[in-house]
Amino acid sequence: MAALLEDKTKELLERHGLRVPKGVVIHHAEEIPQCAAEVAFPAVAKALIPIGKKGKAGAVRIVHDEAELRAAFEAIVGREFRGFHAGALLLERKEQIADELFLSFNFDSVLRSAVAMLGRLGGVDVEEAAAANPEAFAHIPIDLALEQPVASFAEAWRSVGLSAEKAEVAGRATEQALQAFRTYEARVLEINPLSLDADGGATAIGTLMDIDDDALFRQPELAQWIEYGASRFGRQATPLERRLFALNLEGAGSMRFMELEGGNLGCLLSGGGCSLWSADHIIDRGGKPATYYDATTPNETMLRALFEGVLQIPGLRGLVFGSNIINLARIESRVRILVEALEASQLDFERFPVVLRMAGPGEEEARRTASRVPHLEYYGDEVTLEYALDRFVDRVKDVEAREGVA
Repeated sequence: MAALLEDKTKELLERHGLRVPKGVVIHHAEEIPQCAAEVAFPAVAKALIPIGKKGKAGAVRIVHDEAELRAAFEAIVGREFRGFHAGALLLERKEQIADELFLSFNFDSVLRSAVAMLGRLGGVDVEEAAAANPEAFAHIPIDLALEQPVASFAEAWRSVGLSAEKAEVAGRATEQALQAFRTYEARVLEINPLSLDADGGATAIGTLMDIDDDALFRQPELAQWIEYGASRFGRQATPLERRLFALNLEGAGSMRFMELEGGNLGCLLSGGGCSLWSADHIIDRGGKPATYYDATTPNETMLRALFEGVLQIPGLRGLVFGSNIINLARIESRVRILVEALEASQLDFERFPVVLRMAGPGEEEARRTASRVPHLEYYGDEVTLEYALDRFVDRVKDVEAREGVA
């Protein structure tokens, strides 16, 4: 999944008729006077990061004047909250809330349909509220191929304790949110709280939206907005992760890649579960993978970006690249791109072991190309993947022993 930041989520909801607080995004301190004049006080200042529970993370402040806004900006922007860097502040008008409700839509992969969850007790600690007051929450299966009438949502809201009048307002807001969920092919949409206001309207105060990243080719606007890594990794994506994801959206082929914290071994093995198994095997041998990688017919631009980027990961002590036996593509081009990246890196390959295990069409030429790199070990199907990984780990350990690395 790919997350949207809150300002963009609210823009999408507003397109479908759902009211959102007036807000502006502040990137630089110089923008504070103008933004303060646009929103008016009191206001809510939030870190613009793709997580929930911002208040509990210390990423939300109520501000009553420009001085307090400036203090909030200095306290929030530039800091990291639960693994995400706050590069900007979302400033919104503080709404007059009469009732705080909870509303979410999730796509259930097991049921292969969406499920709406709505609750009379929204706001902070909604999970605890749902556990303690199950009668105040309801789950509704949603058929995304059919229109869901407002009346059915209003009835659901009445079932959790809202009056008929409030249930009608909440039902209308729920239908509008569902339109956005369906239109933008979301996997998750959460509004907490959904405010029932004193004027009889409903406002989306806090929002989260995750988009199905397999649908982004149909959502080019959203592809430019998403915060890749937020949902998949639970942290800010690295520059290399973002680069490879962007390449996925641009052309044929696909690649999944992530950097692993605390690792020092480049592990680029793919195919038929090989990526996960190889990481487990390296860990069992005492190694620490620095990367996870899997790919389906990656193109040359993807591979070049992958190899060049991985070789620049700080603290990397070696690289293993390969797969199960390839049948539907020639391997010499992949090896050529890797060799070119290795040669450009100017690494000392006696101290930086490189092991390839590649078998398939074009192997003879691939071996000749690989021979240009000193100390590189190339294996085909004459050995198992396990053997190649053992050689890789052993060579890294030998280097560490010679150099006195603990």
